[in-house]
Amino acid sequence: MPPPRRRRSRLWLPVVMSLVLVALLQYANEVLGALRIFGGTLNVHLSLEALYLLFPLLYLRVAHALPQVAVVALVIDAAEPHGFGTRLALYGLMLVLVLPLRVRIRRENPVHVAWLAVFINLVLFATLFAVALLGPA
Repeated sequence: MPPPRRRRSRLWLPVVMSLVLVALLQYANEVLGALRIFGGTLNVHLSLEALYLLFPLLYLRVAHALPQVAVVALVIDAAEPHGFGTRLALYGLMLVLVLPLRVRIRRENPVHVAWLAVFINLVLFATLFAVALLGPA
């Protein structure tokens, strides 16, 4: 009798879906940037920074979450005007800082996840804003 075949886990699927989400969001931001709202005084920009970290943090093993976060951060870094690797370092730092909350938070509770997303977005926006202000022009 032959040995049973191992089920192949589809660990590439979250990475591909995150990259598709990044591409769609970049396109939506380009379209929104071309709109002239109130004569060009209002600019709308969409961001899903916390989603790129929350799904790997809450639903993947750490060994599988790190490569996904690294790939997504490098793709976003390539499309943004900040220094290359800024988001990679920031996403990695946030993943390591929020990792202890993984066992304390109930992923089924949307209020816990929402507060964690707000905290992650606040830290990411504040840090990226400081990098944009202090970085070279």
